[in-house]
Amino acid sequence: MLTAIQYGVYLKIHNLMIYLLSLLFIEGFYYSDGNMNYIALSESLVTDPALFRSIFAEELGHYFTSIGNQAPVKFMTYSERVEYDRTELRAIRWASNFLIKTDSLLEAFRNDCIKHMSDMQDYFNVTEAIATEKLNSMVAVKLHWHIDEHNMLVLTNLPNVWVYTSID
Repeated sequence: MLTAIQYGVYLKIHNLMIYLLSLLFIEGFYYSDGNMNYIALSESLVTDPALFRSIFAEELGHYFTSIGNQAPVKFMTYSERVEYDRTELRAIRWASNFLIKTDSLLEAFRNDCIKHMSDMQDYFNVTEAIATEKLNSMVAVKLHWHIDEHNMLVLTNLPNVWVYTSID
């Protein structure tokens, strides 16, 4: 996990400015004017660290995965809505992989720290949406992940997750 100083250096390198604002109806958004990049987060997020981390990471995901500014408007064509949804999916997938490294997740299973989805959320201090997207991104790569020589994480029936233990 990054420290506050590491976050500050990271943001400066990438010309990112972060603002806490009183936002209505949204928790955060990303905007770029071509020279500087801005992330605005709702002040209400500071009372929920998991939600703050998750929304912040998703907005960072827009910076790293999007071109231009994709904001929903009242009237969108079907193709515009599809592109907007793809942009959101790319951002949340980036956020899930940024906040939950696959090796760290497998290590948590190896150390018996995770039994349920809520354990995963608590262990990584993220929302259910980020935890779920992490598992979905792992399924896109493969359905079975080796935890150790006797145990395998089975992701064939999400949202259910099993640890298969071989009988040797």
